[in-house]
Amino acid sequence: MIEITLLDAVALTGKNESTLRRYFNKPENNQYRVIRAGKLFFDKDALLKKYPATISPESPGRLPESPEQTPGQNARAPEYVDLGTHHAIVAAKDETIQSLQQAYAMAQEQLIKKDEQLTLQVSSYEHISREHNRIVHDFQDILKQLPERTVQPEPEERRSKVKIWKIVSLVALAVLIICAVVFGVALFNGYRFRP
Repeated sequence: MIEITLLDAVALTGKNESTLRRYFNKPENNQYRVIRAGKLFFDKDALLKKYPATISPESPGRLPESPEQTPGQNARAPEYVDLGTHHAIVAAKDETIQSLQQAYAMAQEQLIKKDEQLTLQVSSYEHISREHNRIVHDFQDILKQLPERTVQPEPEERRSKVKIWKIVSLVALAVLIICAVVFGVALFNGYRFRP
């Protein structure tokens, strides 16, 4: 069995790669294809039975291939490559490279934009956290400034007023903390408050 690569088969027959792959992927033709070292090889005789050769070594406009052979390539592989086919393959690869470069540049721009958004959200969250800490610190200072009282038994009416005052101050503190957290979550999720 004389084996040739997919590109050599394209050059020899003038058929499209997908046409050749489809033909050799049929169950009845699987025996005529080999995958070796990640390259696809076809049986030259089976290929030429289905698709006759459109080039010959005597045809003008052909260049000899390099004498170097890849592992697994048969010594009787085609000796000449069609320059037109070669240029078409190179042009297709150049287009693919260019489209991949454009996709890479777009992905890089999107990544930069996302990074800027994250930086803005983190700085907003840090600002909210500092503001929250400042409010808590101020509240603690106010509590420290209240006069200290000695524990004396108080009348029942006075105790209930003190309890109510403590409950009201704790509720106010809880409301402040909840507002700060809600404000922080809103900023972190992208909501922008105008100054």
